[in-house]
Amino acid sequence: MLKVYFKSIEKFPDAILAFCYMVYVTLVIASIVLFNQMIEFRLLNMTIDISGSIIPYVFLYPISFIVLRIYGYKTVNQMILCMILASLVFTSMCFIITILPTNSTDLNPNGLRYILHSSFKMYLGGFIALPAGIYASFLTLSFLDYIGLNFGAISLTIATIIGEIVNTIIVFPIGFHGVYNLSIIFNNIIIDALIFKAIAGTILAIFTIFTIKLIVNHHTK
Repeated sequence: MLKVYFKSIEKFPDAILAFCYMVYVTLVIASIVLFNQMIEFRLLNMTIDISGSIIPYVFLYPISFIVLRIYGYKTVNQMILCMILASLVFTSMCFIITILPTNSTDLNPNGLRYILHSSFKMYLGGFIALPAGIYASFLTLSFLDYIGLNFGAISLTIATIIGEIVNTIIVFPIGFHGVYNLSIIFNNIIIDALIFKAIAGTILAIFTIFTIKLIVNHHTK
């Protein structure tokens, strides 16, 4: 059903797709590097603490939906596979660097080593969580279309939230294993992350629909 529903609209320039590929991989690598960087946000009278990885990560869903809608299901599958392989190359290089002798003149060898070492653990979590979340959102879109809710801002918002829930409950227990206890991970980090992701996902769903229409209208003129 997914392959039938998610067909490409028509032939679009490869430059747009190449740009989406590069940005997609860049955002994932940024998420891996920033995973252990905690950021504080204030929303009204509420303070939430989120992993820095969430900031670049929330943009993965809009890009996935844009490629899915314009280029089709097969192409978005290829993009996700390329992202996984490129991330593996990055984390493997990081792992190798961490086991090499450290130059004593490095300004912050321990900080750099910690970031690179934590990247591999984040990759292991993301290897499962990222595809699980993305494909959960695709299945949600397909189901919503089946019940009559067509591709649009509302369906994208719902699909994004479902995908983010799946991703979040997988990646943070793995990525923060040994750093925080499970009570803090589930009661604080995951809840705060979902609040932020839900708000960002709603805003970015509108942006996604606008971008798709802009690309289609510009190309069909």
